[in-house]
Formats: sequence, C-alpha cells, structure tokens
Amino acid sequence: MARENPFMTPEIAKMFEKMAVPGLDMQAFMELQRKNMEAFQLANKTMLEGVQLVLKREIEIVQHNVEEAMKNMQELMAETDPKAGMKLRVDAAKETLEKALANLKELSALSQKSNEEAFAILNKRALESFDEMKTALQPTKGGKAG
Repeated sequence: MARENPFMTPEIAKMFEKMAVPGLDMQAFMELQRKNMEAFQLANKTMLEGVQLVLKREIEIVQHNVEEAMKNMQELMAETDPKAGMKLRVDAAKETLEKALANLKELSALSQKSNEEAFAILNKRALESFDEMKTALQPTKGGKAG
C-alpha cells in the first residue's frame, strides 16, 4: 500500500525540515503518520464493504419477503373456509415474525463482524505506533533525544 504522498510537495517538505524538533526523527515520525493514514483507509474500506454486504443482504431479504407475501396472499384468497383462513393468517404471521427476528440477527452479525474487523485494524495500528514513536524519539545523527 506504500505510495507517494500527494500532499508532500517540495515546499511542504522544506517547511517540515524547518520545524525539526530536537530529538525527533522527522522521517520516522512522518512514516508513522503515513502508516496511521493507511490504517484509517483500510478500516474505512472494511466498514464500507460491511455496509455494502448488509445492504445487499437486506435487498435479498426484501425480495424474498415480497415473494412470500404474494404466495401467502394467494393461499388466503383461495381459502373459502373462514376457520381455515384464520389459521392460515395466524401461521403466516408467526412465520413472518420468526423470519424477521432471524433476519435481524443475521444482519446484526454481519454488521458486528465488519465493525470488529475495522476495530482490530485500528487497534493493531495504535499499538504499533507506540513502538514507532519510541523509535522516532531515539537520538538522530548529530542530535539528542529530549
């Protein structure tokens, strides 16, 4: 994923050179920030893919529900016995509720999975950045860590 930083123009690089902090390896610090941005990009991509997956599944569920409703309506309209018609309605309502709860559980699990993956990316990067910051604070040639 390493690539040129489009925001690091020669003018900005000179500005950072002038802002050199004694005891701070500016190159290591900039690399640390680049890695942080990459981690945020990857976490955002992971979250977006998770949202897309949930939306795709929701569309599939809605399509299935419409088909089921049409089928149930045809069965109800064909039933002439009021008692049997009522039983069909109750059974259809119970089945609809059970499927809705199962669908909610599935969608929640899909969403939770992508959230956990994104959190893991950011958590890993945060822990790595502590070690990298210690390295960036090491004495550089001709300088002292402060």
